[in-house]
Amino acid sequence: MLIRLGSTVGVNPPKIKDSDVRDEPKSPKRKKSAVTTAIKKIIPSSMAVECFRLFLVRSKSDEVIEILDEEDLWEKFESEEEYPEAACTLAKAMCKCKAHHVTKIVANLTSYLSSLYDCQRITVSAFFAELINQNVGDDALIELLINSLLGKLVDSSHIVRMLCIKGHGNVSSVGKSQVGLL
Repeated sequence: MLIRLGSTVGVNPPKIKDSDVRDEPKSPKRKKSAVTTAIKKIIPSSMAVECFRLFLVRSKSDEVIEILDEEDLWEKFESEEEYPEAACTLAKAMCKCKAHHVTKIVANLTSYLSSLYDCQRITVSAFFAELINQNVGDDALIELLINSLLGKLVDSSHIVRMLCIKGHGNVSSVGKSQVGLL
């Protein structure tokens, strides 16, 4: 769900050409159909944020929702500039409220670091960088996060590289045992 959310950031609704609308009389005073109006109201990022919020409600993650509400993150999830910060705050909330799920989340997200799509790599890099800062899990998990971000320091996206550097800077909050790994 997090990857889907990141994939919709900055995506605009589909554009409808007048020639695509059928079964309407061709008159100069022609009104737009209800379908055309409804399609123009579709904003993929808003729908993904709402879907993610409902997912958290259905999974009874009220504490996570409360943190996201307090930080006013729902709108940041839709902004290309603020999305990485929102993903970091989500990681912090997950560590605070649902730490027992973090290992499984990392296992599922790791493969997306190799994705062709920048938005997916940005999502995972931001999430992993904050997990390192939160010092969640055992040394093996922290080592996996560090090594995963280390491989992306040469990524084609400057945002991914920036988040990787941020994650490696967060190693100082882990302790001396992991600092030596870099």
